[in-house]
Amino acid sequence: MSDLRPAGGQLRLLFLWALGSLTGCGGESPISEPNQGRARLEIAAGLLTIGLGEEGRFSVTAYDAAGAPVVSPQVGWSSSFPTIARVSPTGVITGVAPGRARITALWQGAYAFADVEVLGRELRVHSDPGSRVMVIGARLALLTTLYDDKGHPLSDPIRVTWSSANAAVATVENLPAGTGRVGMVTAVGPGTATITARVATLAASIQVSVLDPLPGGTDDFEIQDPHIVEYQYPGYPDWWFYAPIIRVQGKSSGVDVLRLSIPLPGKGPNPGFCGGLRVFPFQSVDLNVELYGDYQISIDGGRGFRVGPGSVFQGTLQYRRGDGTIGTAEFELPMVSGELPTTYTGGVGLWGGCLP
Repeated sequence: MSDLRPAGGQLRLLFLWALGSLTGCGGESPISEPNQGRARLEIAAGLLTIGLGEEGRFSVTAYDAAGAPVVSPQVGWSSSFPTIARVSPTGVITGVAPGRARITALWQGAYAFADVEVLGRELRVHSDPGSRVMVIGARLALLTTLYDDKGHPLSDPIRVTWSSANAAVATVENLPAGTGRVGMVTAVGPGTATITARVATLAASIQVSVLDPLPGGTDDFEIQDPHIVEYQYPGYPDWWFYAPIIRVQGKSSGVDVLRLSIPLPGKGPNPGFCGGLRVFPFQSVDLNVELYGDYQISIDGGRGFRVGPGSVFQGTLQYRRGDGTIGTAEFELPMVSGELPTTYTGGVGLWGGCLP
């Protein structure tokens, strides 16, 4: 019996060593193969967190059998769940789906591993609230937003790549330059085009339709009773907003409204509205509703700025006649005080609606 006791002790020690190795997995200290006197790897401590479509990598250090660090080791990489986190031969990790995966580095028989968590993110493309049906020459601003796995918008900077599936119908460019969150679509010819925004492997698309050119015609339209309403939202005691009320009446031939600009007195020219609207013959159109769906067009100069009593705003409409020529209509909008008209259910800042 005495011959069996040392063997039992050795088995117990082996079990304890294995248990200690397992409990070390997923800890906050560097994880590496525990063998000494041989080549080994170490991965920097910490959990790597990336979003869907984002990239990241672990810092790994290789040591030779003498314990000296190795310069530029040829490390192999693998992922326990490539459907969650994919790793390239050079160690670049890409988030594929929400969840956790273990990334393993291997070099000359030595290995090290660490975990990566992929956060669920979604990319969405939003257009101005108005219709995505455009007229030739019109422009439409699209905005991209990144959301987390709970549907909350993320404010972290993103670089968006825009593309059009049919550049003969509509083109798209990044605005403002360098950020890419805003894509400006320009209607070129009749038809439909899919506009896509991409952030790494994430993508979101919308479809725009561009109308055929109008039949020949040189008659314009008339602007009916233009004025502007000064009002305040509840909870904004030092902020005034100005809602232009504009109706247009088509005459004997249709016209396409291309641009609306209403500078704020004392603030100089503003970006104006980018979008397109077809006014058919004998049709009366409320531009506030039609240009922005159920939303109003709202102008403001920022907290503390208020236009003086009796002020008159200057408006400009740019439009295309049926014969293809471009016309401009200028008009005045006297200011009145009052409540926001009940037909308007939200607000859209005209200042940010269109860039020159």
